[in-house]
Amino acid sequence: MPLHPIITEVLYAVPTYEGDANRDGRRQAVGDEFVELMNPHDRPIQLAGYTLTDRNPPDRGQVRFRFPSLELAPGEVVVVFNGFACTWRGPVGDDRRAPPGRHDLFHDAWVFTMRSPSELTGFSNSGDWVLLRDPSGNPVSCIRWGRMAEIPPVPETMLHEAPPVFSQSVVLGPDGEYHAHTELQGPARYSPGRVPRPTPGTPDDDAPDAHEKAPGRKPGA
Repeated sequence: MPLHPIITEVLYAVPTYEGDANRDGRRQAVGDEFVELMNPHDRPIQLAGYTLTDRNPPDRGQVRFRFPSLELAPGEVVVVFNGFACTWRGPVGDDRRAPPGRHDLFHDAWVFTMRSPSELTGFSNSGDWVLLRDPSGNPVSCIRWGRMAEIPPVPETMLHEAPPVFSQSVVLGPDGEYHAHTELQGPARYSPGRVPRPTPGTPDDDAPDAHEKAPGRKPGA
């Protein structure tokens, strides 16, 4: 049986006041979105060819990222940011090449940017999904939230429902279900690169700082 990474966190609802998830000094309603994955197995996984997409078709602003070659060791974590209008420091990869090393600002996770070209290419707060496919195009896991007028088919065995949240991420809990980040991590709203501890109410030292105080919402939110 092939081994696959699992999706451990999704930030689709970037906080208004504490939303600088990529730590570049400013909040981006779309650019700071991210998907976090982990290798839960005792053997490495080659990520080359795995893809992440949302529910939109390719010609209608689809969120899409295809991993380049990277061997993810057991227990290692990878974070993929949307990246629109973001600046970067430290080792960050993209769809052409992996980063030269793990990133110490994100708990030594491997960090990527989708280099999203538009503020219209991002997750919808009101209803969307993130779908992980293997290099052969087979669905591995789909995390869905909210309501959608059109629902493309995804095998039910791959589908996981996440709660609709405001100004925080959803994370995979010890029960195998997805929860609002604050249910598992106390006051923290997200924690890219750090798989949340399964103790409800435990403070997280990765709680974001309020870098930008101007409110705003992304298109489709």
